[in-house]
Amino acid sequence: MEQTARPKARRTYSRPPIAERVGRVWAELSEESFLRNFETWRDKVQAEYPDYEPVKEWIVQVTERDGVPLYDTLQPELRLTHRFARKAKGGRREFGMRCHNDGLALHLFTRPDVAHGYVALAAEFVRWIPLWKIHFGAGPFTKALLHYSNLLNPETAGPFITKDGGLEVHKLLQSFLTVPGQHEAIIPPYDCTATVLLSKGPDLALTMRIYGDLETKPQPVVWVDFTVNMIPATGLETDGVMRFFDTAHERILDRFDLVFTETAKRFFSGE
Repeated sequence: MEQTARPKARRTYSRPPIAERVGRVWAELSEESFLRNFETWRDKVQAEYPDYEPVKEWIVQVTERDGVPLYDTLQPELRLTHRFARKAKGGRREFGMRCHNDGLALHLFTRPDVAHGYVALAAEFVRWIPLWKIHFGAGPFTKALLHYSNLLNPETAGPFITKDGGLEVHKLLQSFLTVPGQHEAIIPPYDCTATVLLSKGPDLALTMRIYGDLETKPQPVVWVDFTVNMIPATGLETDGVMRFFDTAHERILDRFDLVFTETAKRFFSGE
């Protein structure tokens, strides 16, 4: 009797460099419906995400005529992002929610000694995305994305820090490292981005970005970001969005295994 080959088990990581996971959805929603239902939504959310902070952002729309911007016609638009957070013991931010007038974003924040997984974030998707859609009376979902940020610094990649305080990027990563010419090392500004089409109908695209960061401490810092976007030909209902998140998660894991070196993956898995 012929036996079916079992799929190869994924490697597990006891100390992954993942710093944040974000799931975001967009849907058809009128401004009137959003404003009318927001306060009752806020009451519902704060029972589980008690820390609330509205974030103001001014958006400037520039009108052009024959390719020339007309600054005397500028009409700044104020947009509010309603940000909620849930903290773990000790006051560290653990889960976040951002409520927009066109969609919802859910965040899971991690640190090297707490290996939160996709399962924890997916549980928040299942709970809040259907509630958001029903509460605001939103239409079909028009877009969705899943975004993972990996942080490489002295805390997450200590063995790859040199004696003079540099990060041995070539020992960690296998992508975006070939720069023609003679030089001592790659230093900031360092920012490389590539996007690939994973599938069509609905279109799934994966963007990978690797860049140096001089602002975040402790130094040195390099971010490795993976984002899978979906723009369906027609609107999706909740079950279709949930299937997208599961698929996007798997595709991000595929790229993680390809982008990081075997040496780095052995360290992240605690070997």
